[in-house]
Amino acid sequence: MKTFLATSAFLAVMTTTATAADFDANTFGLTATAGAVDFSVNTNENELTDFSVGAVGLATRFVGIDAAVRGELGYDLDADAIAMRGEALGTTTVGQQATVYGTIAIEYVTAETNLRDGDYFLNPSVGFSYAFNDTVGAFGEVGYTWDLFDDAARVGGYMEVGFPVNVTDAVTVTPSFVRDIDDGVEATNLNLAVALAF
Repeated sequence: MKTFLATSAFLAVMTTTATAADFDANTFGLTATAGAVDFSVNTNENELTDFSVGAVGLATRFVGIDAAVRGELGYDLDADAIAMRGEALGTTTVGQQATVYGTIAIEYVTAETNLRDGDYFLNPSVGFSYAFNDTVGAFGEVGYTWDLFDDAARVGGYMEVGFPVNVTDAVTVTPSFVRDIDDGVEATNLNLAVALAF
């Protein structure tokens, strides 16, 4: 309960900064992880936008890379769409404080009214993180999406820079800046993510 209250208070304070008019949109996310299972909800400034549940398994180490697979089932409230995602994760350390990571995912997205009439998307991403100390870090990440059912048409991508802060051993707050690229909008958003580990 103390962890939840501390997180709620911290989120409330940070939200007042995150809604600055300097950005095109602001988003907020909460992820709770228990063992291999995680549950996430995301909002914008006005409403809940989506939620998902996922699980990681088949963890192994191969030629210096920590690898695993992850499955996820999500729902987009704005589009009334269901998404099923499978991804391979890879992480390797560089020195004692830096990490290089990447994912490659296949996602099936379909309207809730017709589960057979959806599209498959390819979503690779790669990132680099650095821990300044046990409390504060930084990361940079880039990802892109292709529609596999539309002649591999480019959907768009993103660039993200963030600064994770370990409030406690079980709570991490991460403000980040996200730039949409090659999607016809190219907005710059401020995101605030809170992760809870149980």
